[in-house]
Amino acid sequence: MTNVGVIGLGYVGLPLVLALIRAGKKVVGYDSNAEVVLRLNDGGAHLPLWDVRFRKEVVPGDNAIFTDNPQAMNGLDSVIICVPTPL
Repeated sequence: MTNVGVIGLGYVGLPLVLALIRAGKKVVGYDSNAEVVLRLNDGGAHLPLWDVRFRKEVVPGDNAIFTDNPQAMNGLDSVIICVPTPL
């Protein structure tokens, strides 16, 4: 099974995490905001549009790991960066 990292868990990163999980991938999601990470690890999402979908499909610790530690990206098969477009 391929392990994929997603950096940035906002409006682009969250749907990408769901798509990867649906494709059978193990996902490591990184965000620098510890509150976002805590909410995702509790099984919900900080964005209301995605909260219900996350509660149904994401199993933190099983098919996804969410962290604010960038070292968690080490050793993954691929990493996708989702940053704000204005940058």
